[in-house]
Amino acid sequence: MERHEYDTMARLEDTHWWYRNIRQLVSRTLHSECKGRRPRVLDVGCGTGGGIASIANRFPDSLLVGVDVEEVALRYSSRRGDGVVARASAHALPFRDGSFDVVTLIDLLYIEGLKDQVAVHEAYRVLQQGGLLVVNVPAFEWLRGEHDMAVRTRHRYRKEEIGSLLAGNGFEVKKLLYWNTLLLPVVGFVRNILAPVRPRATPKSDVRSLPKWLNSLLAGLLSIDIALAAKIRFPIGTSVFCVAYKKHENLVDPTAQKAFPSGMAPCHDVRRSATV
Repeated sequence: MERHEYDTMARLEDTHWWYRNIRQLVSRTLHSECKGRRPRVLDVGCGTGGGIASIANRFPDSLLVGVDVEEVALRYSSRRGDGVVARASAHALPFRDGSFDVVTLIDLLYIEGLKDQVAVHEAYRVLQQGGLLVVNVPAFEWLRGEHDMAVRTRHRYRKEEIGSLLAGNGFEVKKLLYWNTLLLPVVGFVRNILAPVRPRATPKSDVRSLPKWLNSLLAGLLSIDIALAAKIRFPIGTSVFCVAYKKHENLVDPTAQKAFPSGMAPCHDVRRSATV
């Protein structure tokens, strides 16, 4: 993303309707799947740290690690003081095999320059046997718009694509669904009808400050959507959410083990090996 998008994310992610709900969805999923445990959690593409902070509220005694390739994102994240943050690529995670119980890939796999097969394989490698993977990605190419230009979206997925991607890398998919369905008509109208009429010289993402009443309304609608998605399998939505478990040990590449004896490296020791 552009630098100004990280600045906006850091400023709004604790209150913005989208971030509030995706954080709650992830943290509740971890709470349900890891109840009674203190999981070692790796947030790949941690951004400005809101995801780690949300998980820390649920698991205050767990080892929480976030990695990102963007220094500006890591500076914001480190200021929060939640967990450990390191500069590293999703293509080459600086951790030994089986170092974590949970890996999250939230709004990451779709970014330009990122190879989703490689990122998912790396997530598989650093998870312990039976470890949990949580993924969220944008859905449907026909919803592509100005937001995707601003955040450099390479691809918007169908849920079948995510299911095949994870199954092909040794994961057993437990939950795979579309969500943010209630707001899809609004998103579709804005991106396919309204936006083309007023193109911008510099694309801007959908993450922006809103009137308090509108932000609360959208947050409430998305919260209802999440509750419905747990019971109803919507055929469409603006995002794909997936929960999967590491299954086949024989798919782990034994040559990929890293040389960090503690299983992690501090931010200044981790070199960027690819663009996320």
